[in-house]
Order: sequence, then C-alpha cells, then structure tokens
Amino acid sequence: MLRIRILLCAMLACVGLGAAGDAEQALASHGQVTYFEAPQGLLNPQTRPQTITQLQALGVHALRVELYWRDVAPNAGGAVRPSFDGTNPANYSWGQYDLVMAEAQRLHWPVLLTVTGPGPKWATASKKDFVTRPDPMQFEQFMTAVGRHFGSEVALYAIWNEPNHPDYLMPQFVHGVATSPRLYRALFQDGYAGLQAAGLAHPKVLMGETAPTGTSHVVSPLAFLRGTLCLNAKYKKASSCGSLPAYGYGHHAYTTAGGPFYQPHSTQDVTIGALARLTHALDLAAHAHAIKAHIGIYLTEFGIQSKPNPYVGVAPAVQAEWDAISERIAYNNPRVQSFSQYLLSDDPVGGSRVRKRQAQAIVCRMAVAAGSE
Repeated sequence: MLRIRILLCAMLACVGLGAAGDAEQALASHGQVTYFEAPQGLLNPQTRPQTITQLQALGVHALRVELYWRDVAPNAGGAVRPSFDGTNPANYSWGQYDLVMAEAQRLHWPVLLTVTGPGPKWATASKKDFVTRPDPMQFEQFMTAVGRHFGSEVALYAIWNEPNHPDYLMPQFVHGVATSPRLYRALFQDGYAGLQAAGLAHPKVLMGETAPTGTSHVVSPLAFLRGTLCLNAKYKKASSCGSLPAYGYGHHAYTTAGGPFYQPHSTQDVTIGALARLTHALDLAAHAHAIKAHIGIYLTEFGIQSKPNPYVGVAPAVQAEWDAISERIAYNNPRVQSFSQYLLSDDPVGGSRVRKRQAQAIVCRMAVAAGSE
C-alpha cells in the first residue's frame, strides 16, 4: 500500500502521465506547466541515461535547469579576470549543460533556464568568494553569451536563484538594511540587456526565484520584491526607478512541518498556503507601474521533505498527500503558470544545505521509488 501511495504522489506531481487520466487533462486545459528538476542525475554523464528513462516513465515533459555562472566561466576560482571576450560563447566551458539541453531538444521538452550565481571570483567585489556583490556588467556579458549559445533551446529564462538568500547573493543586509534587492535589480537589468544583445528582442525572463521565508540573514520575499522594484512599505515607487521588464515572478513556496495550508506569522513570507500574499503584492506593484499588470507566478521549486530530515521530515505517506494537496492549491490559483517537482532524489541527510535552509530543502523520494519499480 505504501508503494502505491508513493507512486500516486509522483504521478500527481508530474504532468503528462498517461495513467493520470483526468488529472492530466485538467492540467492541460488549465495551461499550467510542471517543470521537473534533477540536476544530480542529468549533469552526470554516467547517470544521465537512467535519469532520462526515469523521467520519461514519470511522464515528465518540461525541465528546469540551473546554470551556475561559476561552472562554465574561465578561471572561475581566480581573483584575476582572464583576458577574454565575455560575450563570446566559445570562451566558456558549457560541458554537461550542452548535453542536457540537447537531450531536452531531442525529447521536445521545453526548458526553464535559471542563470545564477555563484559566479567566478573575479566577477565579485571581494574577489575572495563567489557571491559577494557580483559585477552586473560582467553578468551582462555572460548573459549575452548564454543567449547566443542556447538561443531557441530555452523556452523561458530566469535570472538568479534565491537572490534573497546568502548562499547565492551577499550581502543580504548592511547595518540592518536589506541590500540584496538593490544588487539583484542591477543583475536583472543587465542580464536582460545581455539577452537582448544576443538578439532576443523580447526575451521571456522571470524575476525573483525567491526563497519563501525571511530570517535575520535572509530577506523576506515580499520585502525583497519591494526593494527590487523600488517600492516602499506602502508600495509607492521611487520616481528615480523605471519598471522592470519581468515576464513573470519565480518563487519557491516551500512549506514547513505545518503542512501545505500553513501560513507564516510574518506577512512578508510566502509559503504554498499563503500564495495570495504574493498575488496581492504583484498587483500592488503593477498598480505602481513597477512591473506590467497580471504577470504570472511561476513556482519554480517545490516539494515536501521526507524523514529522516530532522527539521521538517514527514512520513512518505504524509509526504505523498501533502505534495498532492500543494499541487492542487497551485492549480486552483489562476495566476500560477507553472508548478515544479524538485528533486528526483533526496538531499543528503545532515548536509550543509539541509542545515542552512532547513524547511526549504525538499525531496522527491517517491519518484525514485516509482522509477525503480
């Protein structure tokens, strides 16, 4: 019985499964796309064939791929920028990313490409790490290379993964004032300009990709949204800022051990059970002419953590139920344009990312179980 329930969860979480019957037709008529993310399996040439087979068996038909600037840049670990044309794709080592994109093309799977830090050390202000104040101009050159290299292979772009989290962008705060929104605004503007320089006149680019909850080290997603769009607490825009050409807003609406209906005490946080907060904030931002009206919400990462995760782990049967409920919540919100399934295999128990992100680290153990049957 447990195996059946786990398999059912995986089926509900991934669109296109023939066995899903009516659920598949409902999702298709609604127009919501489900992206699947499996970086460990897809980027490893030894595991890629098996991973592709698993994804096909699960009915996957769209991928999210995170392209880490540091992974492909020349001399990424060095403090001195090498002499090269940053806009020329030939100067980057695309490696396994090329092969993953080629597989997606072969299978006719659309790709959401999130281009993100960590970046090369030489592109940061400190030259000592990979995430402190990345140079927007260097990022613009990189995005030009990305656009020229992948072009039509990408259906949808997103700029930066969880820029409100210190794992990806620093500093988040300076003397108690949120700094990362301003840093991110520059990265988004220059990254968008880079895609246009690559010949994409009107690229479809998501902003945000925000983590769901704030702490003393993480900027809350709605505070981050306002800061990026130059809005004050009442959603009034500074006259010195123009609007951002965002196609949609990416968000990671992970929940906690409270379940899919949990709503954080802080009204600046957005979990799956509090999506209305994000919808309302985007409407207020559009009213202030900071973004265009009625942009879609793209839930680009989501999942429920299973035991033995010490923070928010639940039993596999509960995980299956909560994952299905969460997807239904997203489906019922007409502003949500995409859902996601992340990952294909568990995060390592006790790993640094699990400790740092706690409730934000998620799994898809049921997909592994289903694929191994």
